[in-house]
Amino acid sequence: MFKDAGLYFTGQASKKNENIAQAHHSINDAFIETYDYLRNNQGNYIPKPELAKVWNLVATSVSFP
Repeated sequence: MFKDAGLYFTGQASKKNENIAQAHHSINDAFIETYDYLRNNQGNYIPKPELAKVWNLVATSVSFP
């Protein structure tokens, strides 16, 4: 409780909420792109470096301090 109050009074609570929203957005984007890739390729492996980029963005966004 004291930690949450401290975050609120220092203005870090809104930054934390922004980080969480960004992480959710990144995960959603990566999931959609991966789903489309798997569905459209019907199990065939076709390299798509863009998927690695979006999942790397997910890893970065969920590891915020």
